[in-house]
Amino acid sequence: MKLIMTLLLAALTAGGDREYDSRLNGTWRSNRDETVATEFKRDPRWTNAPPEKIERFRDMFGRMTITYSNEVITTDFKGGPTTFRYKVVNRGDQFVVIRTRGGILDDRNWRIDFTKDRGGYWIDFGAFGIREKFDRISAQPIGSASAASSQP
Repeated sequence: MKLIMTLLLAALTAGGDREYDSRLNGTWRSNRDETVATEFKRDPRWTNAPPEKIERFRDMFGRMTITYSNEVITTDFKGGPTTFRYKVVNRGDQFVVIRTRGGILDDRNWRIDFTKDRGGYWIDFGAFGIREKFDRISAQPIGSASAASSQP
């Protein structure tokens, strides 16, 4: 009986409460071309936009890298890394919803939809109405996972 209770307790606690999703772990880079092409298909007003506006829009993408390491996110966009925490609030076979914790992104939900091959994902920026594509550039987080997870 003691063995059965031990096995049951182990089954209930093994990974069920993880606040991260291992599918995210690694480093991802913004994909400018796919993001812009998808936005242009979604919003036909771009076909008549002035070239300067199109270039400013294109310039917003392709510069960010995001590294996930368990419950920690490190972003690098135009000039320096920013680190904050996240937890998973929902997940499915092809998606995960995370809630960021800390900084100006505190308590905000982000839906991430994985590509079929899991080599990329689309993140929905909600109020901005834009989905940005990220491609995996490394399956391993930069630095050790234990060091990254101990950051604030």
